Amino acid sequence: MERIQAALNEGVQNGIWEKVHFNKWGTPIAPVVKSDKASLRIRGDYSVTMNPVLKNHRQPIPIVDELISKLNVSYYFSIIDLANAYNQICLTPQSSSRLPLSTHRGVFLQKRLAFGIKSAPGYFQEIMSKLTADLNGVAVYFDDILVSDKN
Repeated sequence: MERIQAALNEGVQNGIWEKVHFNKWGTPIAPVVKSDKASLRIRGDYSVTMNPVLKNHRQPIPIVDELISKLNVSYYFSIIDLANAYNQICLTPQSSSRLPLSTHRGVFLQKRLAFGIKSAPGYFQEIMSKLTADLNGVAVYFDDILVSDKN
């Protein structure tokens, strides 16, 4: 419970959630232990609330072989892994009101794109593809940005 409380506090401080007194929607939390085994990622179990009624956001996912062939003329490569990538995308107030988390500490509105929403990967990929479309030597695969150059 202490790790959940710490993760919730951090999310509120970082603008990911906003504590509210009441909301007509509610989603139970599903904490996930991060790879460092010490911290948690708090996500909603949207499989029982929003995901059944959401439409998939259809966005082509890049094929890894195509990304490699696009960048294979380069000699230098770097991969930028965006930490908590979905949390960089703000939600509209309407979306936020439909994605609250119900916790032992009350109700929290999701202010940023939520982990666990079935349309999130396609939506995020679309945003990243548009942002990097005109950049030479740059390819995006979900939250990884591959940067390459031949000089």
